[in-house]
Amino acid sequence: MNEDILPLCLAWQRLLTEGSAPVHPALEGLIQAGYAHTAKGKVQLDEPEALAELMNQHCRQPLDRQKQAENAAAALGLEISVTAHADDCLTLLSVLEDAPPDAHTQQQLSASCFGDSKYIARTAILKRIWQQWLRSQGARGELRLKAFSPLPQHSSGLDLAAVTASLGSAVLDASVARGPENFDLRGLDRVLTCENLTPFRQLTLDSGLLIYSQGFASRSLAAWLAALPQECVWDHFGDLDPAGLAIFEDLVHKSGRQGRFCPSPRALEHLREHLPQWRAHQAFQPDRYATAEVRDLAYQAAALGTAVEQESLLAACARSGVDLAAIGLNGASWAG
Repeated sequence: MNEDILPLCLAWQRLLTEGSAPVHPALEGLIQAGYAHTAKGKVQLDEPEALAELMNQHCRQPLDRQKQAENAAAALGLEISVTAHADDCLTLLSVLEDAPPDAHTQQQLSASCFGDSKYIARTAILKRIWQQWLRSQGARGELRLKAFSPLPQHSSGLDLAAVTASLGSAVLDASVARGPENFDLRGLDRVLTCENLTPFRQLTLDSGLLIYSQGFASRSLAAWLAALPQECVWDHFGDLDPAGLAIFEDLVHKSGRQGRFCPSPRALEHLREHLPQWRAHQAFQPDRYATAEVRDLAYQAAALGTAVEQESLLAACARSGVDLAAIGLNGASWAG
């Protein structure tokens, strides 16, 4: 396998971005070349333009592959920082995307992907991906939803709106969730997808369909979005952070449907004092996203220093008396 230079590129990137960094073996070559020096136990950058040129020559592809791997991990609901072996991570993630939990043992998957049954076990980043993916498989494939407009099943006549009214929500197992064509979707004028479970439980709509996305862009959810009537409006309520934007973009790609992300960063400005965490240091990296809409959201969020989870946002709205429509959740209210 080719030498992995991603750790070197990440060390260079940090030094270029911050101007100084902890002493690291990856920076020794820069010191010897006269691009940096050590002082007070840190490496200080002296030639930023020269380092930028080095990165342009050697690091563009490794860093691009890193971003692709982190997007792929986020789309599967995994919290993975890819710091090495980005190509191997992409290979593993592409197989896991369609694999049922019992499709492979770790050794079988390792042999199939890498020609070495022990490669995943001895490669820390691949082992983390495998372990997180296994933990995420308990409810994989099922679809949890709330119907506030008629949504009958063709074969049985069972209306998911009636199930929602009686039980609070409906849960479709994987075999049923994969068949949105088995339901009459014509009465749906809007759908709201929700990244996290607690907000899904808290919200109700005046009409339409609310679907819990389980924190990743599942194929069953994408299939439902694609099957909805053309005139049906789709909003996605997600965490305003890099992973949340990646999940939304992946849903757009898999469903082939245009949607609107909520909340808009600009809509949160008046809530700043009510939000418990305003993480200006969060690295949005707008160029990691493929679509202009999501890149623009990332630029807005980075400019405002806005990164906020759904739960914190809803709590801030409750404390400040802000109507949910003000953050883009039109027609939504608190479940009684």
